[in-house]
Amino acid sequence: FNPNFIDAPFMSNHDMDRIIKQVGENDARIAAEILLTLPGNPFIYYGDEIGLYGTRTNMLFGDYYDSLFANYEDRNVATVSEQLIDPDSLLNSYISLGQTRQNSLALSYGEFAPYNANSLQGYYRYFENGQDKELVIVLFNFSSVSHKPIPEEFTSYEILYKTFESNFGGISPRGMMILRLPYSLKDDLIS
Repeated sequence: FNPNFIDAPFMSNHDMDRIIKQVGENDARIAAEILLTLPGNPFIYYGDEIGLYGTRTNMLFGDYYDSLFANYEDRNVATVSEQLIDPDSLLNSYISLGQTRQNSLALSYGEFAPYNANSLQGYYRYFENGQDKELVIVLFNFSSVSHKPIPEEFTSYEILYKTFESNFGGISPRGMMILRLPYSLKDDLIS
């Protein structure tokens, strides 16, 4: 780590397989959730946000720019215009995460501290500069079958983002949540 530089995390680019080929359709969303909550300035290779498979291929805008054609690998991928009207689409997850990140000092500029307890993995992101203070925790449930309750140590929180609308009092399988915690808990939670 060098404080004089800003990290630039990414998942794929034109010289490698797309993220959806690397992790599969089911994990492409959680990969985006990790990317967009890590420290640094994340880079998104065009098309990853809609689930394109082909590299060096046309972006599938749909109604916005319909003269571009899909290559064979991407023939079943929903276009941008189709995904914009689907609240559960991969594209709308990217949009929601981007808005959450933009509205959070901790996610945009904050420090990083790992969290691993209660069968959940994740990390704290925290920011302090004068009066501006924010503490969030990013929690992942990598289980494919069971909901995980929000840990009892987080007695007061605001949900900033969640993968799925219905979480039944916890974090859904293959899902994540971003919780804003009272900054006053920082020293007790992060050692």
